[in-house]
Amino acid sequence: MAEEIITKSRRSRIKDAFIGILVGIVMIIAAIVLIFLNERHGLHTMQSLVEVQRTLIPIPNVPVDQKNNLHVVYVTGLTTTKDTLKDPLLTI
Repeated sequence: MAEEIITKSRRSRIKDAFIGILVGIVMIIAAIVLIFLNERHGLHTMQSLVEVQRTLIPIPNVPVDQKNNLHVVYVTGLTTTKDTLKDPLLTI
């Protein structure tokens, strides 16, 4: 198998190196921006969860009280069914 030797001028190698440096700088800037956006989203999520925790109303599972409509509530209790549970979206 014949080996092919390719020569590049010094100017071409410097140009390629400069392009590589610019691409690296752009990637670093993009990574920093994405990290800040992600952290801001996480902060908003945390603030929303704290707000919900302050307004959360624990209620008994019976009787249903209409005054709790449009409020964030949680119910605990035993759940049973005679049917087979399945999820068609996840095919389980």
